[in-house]
Amino acid sequence: MLRAAERAASILDRGSGAFASDWTLLAAAERMLEIIGEAARHLDGEATQQMSDVPWSRLRGMRNFLAHEYHHVRAEVIWRTLAADIPPLIQQLRAAMDNVSPE
Repeated sequence: MLRAAERAASILDRGSGAFASDWTLLAAAERMLEIIGEAARHLDGEATQQMSDVPWSRLRGMRNFLAHEYHHVRAEVIWRTLAADIPPLIQQLRAAMDNVSPE
């Protein structure tokens, strides 16, 4: 999930103009958001409780929207999601991984 979030965030480096004019960036962003949502779906209750500040239902909902309502996807919504939601998610996931003890 963290790797997909980092890859999604890297799309921001290309800028909104490039994103708006390059369908491959949109497709890449959609795919990374789908992976994040699918990974969120497979987390157990203990993991989601430990990171209760992460909007798990929104992550899963975005994945479902992208997978099943793809004909309604708007590039500006994807861009806003990348810009507003992915950087905090990366911080939350990194913090959670820092708190995991190796076995």
